[in-house]
This record gives sequence, structure tokens and C-alpha cells, in this order.
Amino acid sequence: MSSNKQRRAEVISRAEQILQRKPFTQEDTALANGLLRLSDAMLIDGESSSADEQRKASLRFRELLRGETRTYTPLSTSAQLIAQGFEADVKSLEIADGPLFAGSPLLTNFYASNMAPSKTVVSDDLSSTGFVLTENSGAGADEAEITFSGVTFGKKFFSTGIMLVSAELVEDLSSWTTTQQLVAKTTAARLSRIQNSVNLAALKTALALNSSAAVSAGGASITAANVYSLVSAVGAAYRPSAAFIMSPAKQTALGALITAGGGEREFPDVLNAKPTLLGYPVHIVAAAAASDILFGDLSFAMSKSMPLEAKTLSERFILDGYIGLLIGQRADFKWSVATTSDSPVKYLTFS
Repeated sequence: MSSNKQRRAEVISRAEQILQRKPFTQEDTALANGLLRLSDAMLIDGESSSADEQRKASLRFRELLRGETRTYTPLSTSAQLIAQGFEADVKSLEIADGPLFAGSPLLTNFYASNMAPSKTVVSDDLSSTGFVLTENSGAGADEAEITFSGVTFGKKFFSTGIMLVSAELVEDLSSWTTTQQLVAKTTAARLSRIQNSVNLAALKTALALNSSAAVSAGGASITAANVYSLVSAVGAAYRPSAAFIMSPAKQTALGALITAGGGEREFPDVLNAKPTLLGYPVHIVAAAAASDILFGDLSFAMSKSMPLEAKTLSERFILDGYIGLLIGQRADFKWSVATTSDSPVKYLTFS
């Protein structure tokens, strides 16, 4: 007698065969959906697998493009939330274009079900120490009070723009995995680039208001001494979680620096596939100004966001053989450190 796992595999195989039919009718849709629901009902403890879950999530995203499912939580009459598996793939790819995006592991992230304006409490107590109290006496007059302040989140909507996906590739189940990967890669690149561009500009504006954030390079070109000065300017407590953000031009300039003896590269790892500088991660933002180089603990930057949303344009481009897809995210970015505090992120200035 076959096990429940084997019977469930047969049901899923039958559903996949139906999904490959051409032409694909409404009766086929109903039958395939019924078989997939039956396979879900056949799950018992200990017999589900990550492969099963990934397959189901992939097929549901495919159904979204084909306009055959309404299982995603509606945000409006025309947009739907994307399955978490696809969003996780996108987030893992976004870091390649910079760290200043919603959900980045370098930021402090808040996840919301709506983007109504909200305020988050923060503390700017970055340097004051504690005190040794004298027993049976009150607090000393010189003891500093801890001040709590807040940052207010608004909302922005970041979009990929219209992506055209071949309707034939969507229909072909054998090539669907590759198609989904291409959609995820394009989505990650577009959303990461625009968020890094907007959020880097916001971060630079905030840092410019804090006199402690600027470190003078003393010239027009970057030197090895400038890099050491920038790192040492950031407090030791913030360096374990610190990282560099720089422009492609600065990465190239650092990679070209030669040691005093003239025989070796000063920073041999800055142009690696996963670049580092003095052991710290390096993140390149294409939208950065040519002179941009920042270093510090980016966890003091905060991001509030909602899950990715998708909108399918199933009729507008179908005569050309495409399905239009718009993927977007509602998010906002804030710097949490007051202008009067010692900044945990510093940047170099050039004359």
C-alpha cells in the first residue's frame, strides 16, 4: 500500500500535468486548483517538506501572473500582496545594489500592515556613561538625564515600472522556475537601486546637519591615510557592526592605491566580488556622487515598510505575447540620531 506521501505526490503530478495543457480551459483551472487543495489536505505531520512549500509558492505566483488566483490579501481593487517565498528571494538579491533598502539586514526595520504616519521612540544617548551612586543619598546634580525623542515615518511608494513577461514562458511549466528567477532578479535590482538612491540622499542630508559626521580628507583625492582617519573617527563601540558605503569611482580609486614601497596594492580586497576594506564590508551604490564614501553603524538608520505588492496587466500587452507586471513596495527611511550627538556614521569631505 502506498504511503500518504506517495499518494500526495501522485496528486501533485496530476495537477502539474493539467497545468501544462494547451489550450488551458476554465475546467482545467478548476480541476488543477481542486487537486492542489486536495494535496494540501493530505499533508500530515512529518511529511511536509521545504521543497513542497517552495513548489506551491512558485505555482501560486505563476497563477497570479495568469490571473487565475485571488488567494493573496488584497490591498486595493488592483493590487495584491506577493507570496513570502518570492519576497524573500528578492530581499536576498537587493543587497547587491546597496544596503539602504527596506528589509536590509544593516538597517533597523519595522514591518507594518499599513503605512499610516507613525512615530517611533529613539534615544540619542550615544556617549554618556552611568554613575556610581552613594548609598542613602539622592541623585547628584551632575548626573545626566536620558532624553528620548522620536522619528516620524511617512510613506513612499517604490515601483519597478512595467516588466513584460513572455506569456508563452509563463504557460510553459517546465521553464517557469527560470522565469520566476529572472522576475525576482529584475525586481530586486530595480527596487534596490531606487531605494538606495533616495535613501542615500536622505542619509547624506541628515549627516550634513551634524558637524561631528564630517571628516576632512585635506585634499581633492583620497589617500590611505584618509581611510584610516575615517575609521578611527567612528567610536569603537560602533565598529563591530560597521560597513562602508561608497561610489563606484571611490572603489576604483581605492583599488588603485599603491603602498609606499610601490610594490603592492594598499587595499587589495576592495575590488573583490565581495569587497572588504580593512576587514569591513564594502557596499557600492551606483547612484552615489563620485566623492561619496561613508563608514559606520547603519543600524541607526530605520526603515518602515509593507510587503511587496503586485499588479498584473493581463490584457494590455497580450496581443504582443506579454503579460505586464508591476511590483512595488510602500516604505520610508529615517535617520534616528540627533544633530547634536556624536554620529555613529561618518563621511569624508574633499576640497
